[in-house]
Amino acid sequence: MSTRLLRAALAIGLCLLQIAAPAAAQEDLDFEIERADQLSRTAPWQESQRVIDRLLERLEQAEPDQRAKILILYARNLAIAGDEAGGLEVLKELHEQTGSELSAERRLRALNLAANIAVNMEDFEQTFGFLGQGLSLHSEVDDPGLRSETFSLAAFFHSQAGEIPLALDYSWRAVASAREAGDVSNECAALQRLALSQQAAEQDQAQAETLVEALTVCEQAGFRVVLATVKLGLGDLARRTGDLEQAGEQIEAGLAVMEEAGFHTGILSARRDLGFLRQDQGRIDEAERLYLDLVDPFVELGYWMDLAELHRRLAGIAVDRGELARAIEHYDARIYARERHLNAERSRRLTYLQAEFDAHRREQEIALLEERNQVMMLEREARARQTLLYVFGTVALAAIGLLLLVLLLRTRAERRKFRRLAETDGLTGLNNHSRFFDLARAAITEAHQSGQNAVLVYADIDHFKRFNDEHGHDLGDEVLRRVGSRLRERFGSSAVVGRIGGEEFAVLLPGRNLEQAVAEIDGFRRRIDEVRSADRKLKVTLSFGMAQLQPGDRLSVLRQRVDRALYQAKTSGRDQLVLASPTGT
Repeated sequence: MSTRLLRAALAIGLCLLQIAAPAAAQEDLDFEIERADQLSRTAPWQESQRVIDRLLERLEQAEPDQRAKILILYARNLAIAGDEAGGLEVLKELHEQTGSELSAERRLRALNLAANIAVNMEDFEQTFGFLGQGLSLHSEVDDPGLRSETFSLAAFFHSQAGEIPLALDYSWRAVASAREAGDVSNECAALQRLALSQQAAEQDQAQAETLVEALTVCEQAGFRVVLATVKLGLGDLARRTGDLEQAGEQIEAGLAVMEEAGFHTGILSARRDLGFLRQDQGRIDEAERLYLDLVDPFVELGYWMDLAELHRRLAGIAVDRGELARAIEHYDARIYARERHLNAERSRRLTYLQAEFDAHRREQEIALLEERNQVMMLEREARARQTLLYVFGTVALAAIGLLLLVLLLRTRAERRKFRRLAETDGLTGLNNHSRFFDLARAAITEAHQSGQNAVLVYADIDHFKRFNDEHGHDLGDEVLRRVGSRLRERFGSSAVVGRIGGEEFAVLLPGRNLEQAVAEIDGFRRRIDEVRSADRKLKVTLSFGMAQLQPGDRLSVLRQRVDRALYQAKTSGRDQLVLASPTGT
């Protein structure tokens, strides 16, 4: 072969290599992503995370759809490991940066995961938003398995919002879509959510049948975390029906899988169920140890309903032992946790009702537009017939148009009124729960960007339930108004102030450090007047929890630390201010 031909052959070979190399790299990336996805379903999250860490290093090489797959897997692992807020941030950034470049299927997967994480965080406004976007994509998605995931999430949310018939309807649609797709993984998850809806509807027999079916399907799918959840459901059902031996087998098996998978919240739920079982078995000391170990994690995660049940059981154990002072402490802690749970339920319900109101308003506006179009058609017909009818039609059109305008203006006025009611506490005039945390989230973002300090404070009126019981709700309402008025007078426009629960208030102090915030709260405590009724003089005190914003803190992290500080103030004597440590420990 001549030198010229050899050089030409080498040049052609190099060109072919340059063409083939990117394709080979993309195939290798697809293989690694598929491997991480498989491990995420069948192995502890740490194993899939090792593959995901390598994929994250190659993120710049990935195409938009590959990048989305990697980040969705990463967000899921963050949530399983307990960093739910971090997982949600990853999904939001994915949507902002590449949302328009992704297929409808990939966007729906990201929205489903975001809704799942948000509902676990009890952030119901975001949950409903993600679900609404997901349901609107269904007409663009051909995959029935993916639709099954969305229906399953909608079922869980509606169950949490108290809409049980809707929850059951969405659950059955999720199961039907999963079976249509022939996807046992989705069918496993859908059956587990159906069982939860049946439990909320108190359909014990139907729940038992669904759980047994889910056990077979989930074993076939190899979906270990959901399989463990199903076993825990069977164990709890067996415990409630008195079959303690069967309950023990299922709960211990579920706990073992959760621990192997490293699923933080799943482990806590399994240990809670194990504590209930041990108490039913008469192993009181073991049950008590399990309950006490769960108190701090439940406070940190905001699992107030579970926390209330733990304190109720601990109080009962203390009463049986004759430890009455300790029993009173647990009953007080139970009342506080239950009130927090009821506040969350109210927030869920308000979110649902506001969404329903907006949907109804949109239907009214569409109906008005359709009526206007119909009137215009009648007008054209009238013009074609005769002048007299034309004049009559014109007058009628003006009258109907005016009526439609009045109706539209009324609808908009009602919407503005509803929004005001949704953002303001009617008794104190302060920001309500949802509005306060929206404003606080924006203020914290600004504080991070400008490098300023910020301090979050929770305040809770001491023994307020006892106060209401002894002096009546009218005087209780006066106390709430007085505290709200003093907060508004003391902090005014220099802070974000809100009533976030029955007798619980919150203040975000931008631009203050911990020392300045303590001084301001001490000044506020001195300003609280005594409430008078007839010839009685009643002293009102408050307990406070306070934490300073740390670099990189999200609002959810700051709230957890303040919650723990307030909980400590309430359970260690009240009428005091407790400062959270920077790490929240």
